[in-house]
Amino acid sequence: MFIHRTTVSPRKALLPAAALPLFAALLFLPAAAEASPKPDLVGLQVEKPAGDNKLFSQGSGVLIGEGLVLTAAHVITVNPQDPRVTVFIDNQRVPGTVAYTGTAEHLDLALIKVDPAALPASRRGLEAVTACPRDPGPAQDFTIAWMGKTTEEKTILRADPPKDGDPGPLSTMLAAGHPKGASGGGVFDAKDGCLAGIMTADGTFGINIPGVPHEVTVFLPATKIEGFLLEYRARAR
Repeated sequence: MFIHRTTVSPRKALLPAAALPLFAALLFLPAAAEASPKPDLVGLQVEKPAGDNKLFSQGSGVLIGEGLVLTAAHVITVNPQDPRVTVFIDNQRVPGTVAYTGTAEHLDLALIKVDPAALPASRRGLEAVTACPRDPGPAQDFTIAWMGKTTEEKTILRADPPKDGDPGPLSTMLAAGHPKGASGGGVFDAKDGCLAGIMTADGTFGINIPGVPHEVTVFLPATKIEGFLLEYRARAR
């Protein structure tokens, strides 16, 4: 069973500004020769009010360029009548609005639109982030950017070998759980820095599977994210 762990917390639970990460304006592109910015420069936090002036939903996200923040859809579905969202960039609050969700496509992804002019000037000149050109494999090394920090993790080792060259769904599970607020965080290839996925759920296996940890984190791979972004751009025309 998997359980989404986006936090909905009292306003007083908001992290202090000093704990917020540094961020950069990015453009989500296929992997290229240019090096991607380091993950600790591109992760961010997302907050959406619940509408009662007390609670809010808090998660993570990645600023992918063109004034767009990529996150998990369930982070911003609270109080759907109000599209306003706040992202935290370089110790600053930047207002945004929900631009698009992947709910219709059954993808736990969403885009938040922010004004590029509101971004800190020091974050506008970084190289564009690159999308990994292929889905991840088992026991692959990744750097995870979530809630203002980064951690080094791996995808889980499959309990059975791949069939017909298909790595299977276990290759999009990290071999570690994460606390509330990690949903929407970026999964980056530890070797070349490309964006490999967005974390969408944390949960546990109710049965023992050889080679699979009890607690895991699921992420949507870059190949699905690219399709989601193409659909958004087609609808925006």
